[in-house]
Amino acid sequence: MKRRELLAGCGVGFVTATAGCLDSLPWSDETIDTSSPEAVVNSYITLQEQLYDDPEATKEKLDTVMSNDAVSQIGSSQNAQFLEKAELTITSIDGISTTTEGLTVRQIRELAQRGPQQKSQLESRTINDLGSRKTALVDAAYSRKIETEINGKSNTFENSAKERYLVVNEKESWQIVLRTPVLKQ
Repeated sequence: MKRRELLAGCGVGFVTATAGCLDSLPWSDETIDTSSPEAVVNSYITLQEQLYDDPEATKEKLDTVMSNDAVSQIGSSQNAQFLEKAELTITSIDGISTTTEGLTVRQIRELAQRGPQQKSQLESRTINDLGSRKTALVDAAYSRKIETEINGKSNTFENSAKERYLVVNEKESWQIVLRTPVLKQ
């Protein structure tokens, strides 16, 4: 009888001691937080590491941080082959901050023009729709290291990135619409 009481007491003690704390334990690799503009950008940056390890599974996770209006910037099957032969490490996140909230149609249009093809990365109707929704611009600075093998030769690249993200609030969740480099002003 004493053994049962001891086991029951231990069980109750464990439940009492860990009540409310179990959610903070790392039971999975879930790093996705879309509760604020900064949080969704941080989630996107940290998911980049996983993209190199498991591109298909990570693309599914990216769907939770990317808006339906998002410009596809992940790339082609050629990029997927590169990802499989490389390893990326985010060495530091130097800052993530919201610079503007409630963007106008004009501001969104200007941001959409910053793409590599010098043409709008978003359709006019998407820009107009975003102009009437809860939006924000988030700037992020981070450093990364990429190790890859090209033609049998190992290479390591280290660089810093400064990017600007257009995010939109969809059903109480922030999601990324567009990512561009931060231009010097």
